[in-house]
Amino acid sequence: MKNIQYREMSEASFKQLVIETIQKEEDSIPFVYVDGVGIPTSFNGKAMVVKSGNRWVVDPVAEAVIQNVTGQGYDAMQRSKLDAATENLNRYGRGMTARRANMVHFYAAGTTDSFAERTRKPENSTFGLELKQSQLNEANEIVVRNTINAFDAKMAREGIAIPPSQEKAALVSIYHQCPRCIGDKTIRHLKNGNREGVLYEIQNDMDSQKFRSRRQREAELFGSDTPSVSAGGVSDTVDRGGNLQQPNKPQASVLDSLRNPPPLPRTVEELKAAFTVLQHANSVVQVAAYTRRDGTQVPAHTRGAPDGDSSNNVG
Repeated sequence: MKNIQYREMSEASFKQLVIETIQKEEDSIPFVYVDGVGIPTSFNGKAMVVKSGNRWVVDPVAEAVIQNVTGQGYDAMQRSKLDAATENLNRYGRGMTARRANMVHFYAAGTTDSFAERTRKPENSTFGLELKQSQLNEANEIVVRNTINAFDAKMAREGIAIPPSQEKAALVSIYHQCPRCIGDKTIRHLKNGNREGVLYEIQNDMDSQKFRSRRQREAELFGSDTPSVSAGGVSDTVDRGGNLQQPNKPQASVLDSLRNPPPLPRTVEELKAAFTVLQHANSVVQVAAYTRRDGTQVPAHTRGAPDGDSSNNVG
């Protein structure tokens, strides 16, 4: 059985990479806001209300983080707002209806659903809690540590050991946002040492359409055995079995050529050379056999354009 060659790093560097990767995707918000599907959220994308079985509940882990960094849990008003949000999620499910209902509890009057950026301004929040920067940094670290521990526990149950590495950072970032996206197929590919199979699952999980740009960045962080996948250029893709598929490389359009024309000739010599190339662009030139200066023989052959020495051209 083959093994994935992980790009390992120190534990401290790995943890910092995970924090930076998640923060880049989730942002870092010092108060509670309502996300796109109506879930009260804070820090680096930590949900304050979570699903437990078939019911939404106030997350005790998030409350413990608040307790840890501020020295106190939710007050009566904050708890009532989270309870109301939980009730709305249980009534409507995730989505725009729950979002609109929960915005009533978390935002000042006049903050509209049309402008997501306005919901992340502290002056619009009515939750009554805003962390200092040092508290926010500590909260982010606690959340990331909890995510890493939960991911490690899942891997341990499957008999998989992944060292601190770029690959693990990518998987932890996915797990932070969508635990179910590290599913059975990804687990199987990890066990089989099939890097390209894992890459396929990252790019094609159930949330890949909603979070296409994020999944692409996580795929690039995970990396491929084929350089073009992780180099940021035209990526190769893999099929469901983890086999590389080579897509057709896009051809430059006429519009691209007009936007980026070749440089114009600057001298008479350059102009003559350009004219000669144009003259023979669609013709075939037959070159007679000749001897190079080093004594080697070049047999007669044809070429698509002259080489500037017409003495050995025939025709």
